[in-house]
Amino acid sequence: MILSVLWKTQTRILTTPLLCSKTTVVPMFHTAKLGSKAEIMEAGFSTPASQTMGNFGRGVYFTRDLGHALQRQVPSQPLIIVLSLVLPGNAYPVTESLQDGPCQAGHQSHYAKVSGSAIDELVVFDSAQALPLFFLQFPPPAREAT
Repeated sequence: MILSVLWKTQTRILTTPLLCSKTTVVPMFHTAKLGSKAEIMEAGFSTPASQTMGNFGRGVYFTRDLGHALQRQVPSQPLIIVLSLVLPGNAYPVTESLQDGPCQAGHQSHYAKVSGSAIDELVVFDSAQALPLFFLQFPPPAREAT
């Protein structure tokens, strides 16, 4: 089943039209809830549960910084990190909030970098731009003794 999903997703990526002349595939991390793991395995990032309303647009968020991805863990809940190959296409460089907005015209993604750090975020708006490869599950953080 997993190979079938990977093949379908790979086929969608290879047939996605791009507006840019250079194609770059970037390994990135996506934070997911435990309940959405099966959905992502079955249909990729096409489900609404994969999409986030955020400062850089309504889409699927990725980062190259694992530490940043791990910061999204909710206390008392396991965390799923999905290592994915992402095809950004022509990325719009975000310099101001695009609160829950659509992808900017002429671009396939939005890219934001936190000034003075290695933290970045990429938002894609088409599920065919991301291929989930590995699921890493982290247990809930240990409670501190009182």
